[in-house]
Amino acid sequence: FTIRHPYPLEAFLAWRPAIEAKDQSEYERILRDPSFRQAIKTEANTKGVPNRFSYHQFDHLTIMSVADPRHQELVQQNIGHLATVAGQDPFDWLLDFALDGEMDAMFDCKLFNTQEDRVKTLLNHPNAVITLSDAGAHLSFLCDAGFGLHLFGHWARDRSDMTLEQAVQLVTSRPADICRIKHRGRLLPGYYADLILFDRNRVGRGPRRRVSDLPGGNTRVDTPAVGLHGVWVNGQRVVNATGPLSAAGCPGVLLRDFLDLR
Repeated sequence: FTIRHPYPLEAFLAWRPAIEAKDQSEYERILRDPSFRQAIKTEANTKGVPNRFSYHQFDHLTIMSVADPRHQELVQQNIGHLATVAGQDPFDWLLDFALDGEMDAMFDCKLFNTQEDRVKTLLNHPNAVITLSDAGAHLSFLCDAGFGLHLFGHWARDRSDMTLEQAVQLVTSRPADICRIKHRGRLLPGYYADLILFDRNRVGRGPRRRVSDLPGGNTRVDTPAVGLHGVWVNGQRVVNATGPLSAAGCPGVLLRDFLDLR
């Protein structure tokens, strides 16, 4: 998100004056107002309010890109640390930074599931299914496409919360079985050959970044694959170590027929 379009902050009731600002000048005046800031801080410290940005998020709020070259060295640093170094409240640091020519700086924030020892319990729960949400919506703000590689690299290899084999099963045969998808999720004769080839010592996802490859030159958030050497869809290679193969075409098909378990 950006401070020009700060959707996580718009959940605050105290943010309403900023939403109702008539123009950019009034919006910036409101962001500078000490009473506005204090109301935000008070609400952010209120416990028991779900789906609300709080002080806990600042250690998980990272600068993804900047508009002003003066601030380039701050990219990939988190706001909690920067505010501590500056001796400021994190909200004050964030808003002061935005008002210093960075209304369009892009921030990346982990809003939920930040306590990894508790997330581990969810990942290993027998009734849990690992997947991503929003099905590709909000391309300008979200990119969860690397969840499988992140599972292999972070949760299996780095944290040892599961074996690599268990991690692979959690994103292959398990969802295929639950969703009754025929002939997928396993390497068996007669099954569709949907495969990836990766380096178990390097596999993961890279830092989030903005790319300009949407129609009209519009941007989206991307997270590059790390340690991935190939992807095959229905037996045809569509990705190599450098990225998508332009001549691969579209070998994927729509799923229209599912197993009947009645």
